[in-house]
Amino acid sequence: MVINDYQDSSAKKGLPEGHAYLKRFISLPVIENNKVTMMVGVGNKETDYNHQDVETLQILANTIWNLIKQRWQDATIRRLSTGIDQNPYPVLITDTDGNIQYVNRAFTETTGFTESEAIGKSPIDFSAEEDAEKTFKTIWRQLARGDAWRGELISKRKDGSQYTEFAMIYPVRNNQGKIINYVAHKEDITLKKIAEEKIHQLSNYDQLTGFLKREMLEERLQQLLDDSFKQKQPMTVIWLDLDNFKTINDSLG
Repeated sequence: MVINDYQDSSAKKGLPEGHAYLKRFISLPVIENNKVTMMVGVGNKETDYNHQDVETLQILANTIWNLIKQRWQDATIRRLSTGIDQNPYPVLITDTDGNIQYVNRAFTETTGFTESEAIGKSPIDFSAEEDAEKTFKTIWRQLARGDAWRGELISKRKDGSQYTEFAMIYPVRNNQGKIINYVAHKEDITLKKIAEEKIHQLSNYDQLTGFLKREMLEERLQQLLDDSFKQKQPMTVIWLDLDNFKTINDSLG
């Protein structure tokens, strides 16, 4: 709104007691996501306001709003980081564009990357997934909907070694309900995965021959029979008999 003669304006509504004399003014909104987020106004220029004044004020207003949002984000990160810096598990915070804004001490100890090497980067830069772009595109899409994501990721350390981590990533909202950050809590589960694989190997495979144990073999065979029946396709089974193998297995196994 531009009014260059306030005293004679039909839009004049009166001013509160003690308000400075008003000759002319500009008032305009800052709009984000189809909502008015802030109003800015200036007044009493010596000459009439023009289109150039409106454009200049709009640029100034948008700049002020961006600074306010950044202050809010910085304050949010400070609040979050206070409690998680001593977390024994890696934690990182990104903005809504996926740029890392904070990592805790456990992240640097786990990955070998310093805080300065991580800030400003994308989590994709630390990924060892076969198709990292596709994996994180799925993650970002889910987070943008406001939903948390959890699952296993393959990541890399600064020395090039890879490890498996369980990650839980969720959005952080401001008082207006708008998503302003994403927080990821991670845990290195490499040793746990190795132990699980070892247990699976011991439980289902003969340690002398490397072949499936009887129980697992029967289970796999039943699955193949079921699939063959459903698909109405024939299945061939070959049974090999090794002479005196039981004696060898009993003595060496």
